[in-house]
Amino acid sequence: FKKDIIESNLMVSKIKNKGGRKAAEILARLNPNLSVKLFSKIKEINPEYAEHINEHFYTFDDLLRVDRTNLSKFLATFNPIVVAFSLKGVELSVAEKILEKCEPWLAKAIRLEMDCMGPVTLAEIEEAQKGIMDHLHKSIDSGEIKLWKDK
Repeated sequence: FKKDIIESNLMVSKIKNKGGRKAAEILARLNPNLSVKLFSKIKEINPEYAEHINEHFYTFDDLLRVDRTNLSKFLATFNPIVVAFSLKGVELSVAEKILEKCEPWLAKAIRLEMDCMGPVTLAEIEEAQKGIMDHLHKSIDSGEIKLWKDK
């Protein structure tokens, strides 16, 4: 039963997010002012599509563009279990870079949770990631967190 629900959710998720990822990647590469203007226009014309774009605009790779202090402060707002769940779904190299950038006490707590947890479902990973990415998006929009430009 659980497997059927997860599979049906995955099917809905794939269809729901169709097209938003590519548009988000393109907008992310543009000048921030132009990106905001274009996104506002998309939101005005097609709010549903704008929501799909918004879901993919920030990724866990973007956490690497946050300075150490703010990254630790940001991740500390979550229970280490939530962060551990979310990191289970990213590439190992990205997860390690994120943990290396965190304060040692926080990285240790997250690693401990990751080591203790067994296999986790994709639905659990996606839920944890969505919560963190939603909070990241709000923090960036409010100016609480600034992303460093890639060189």
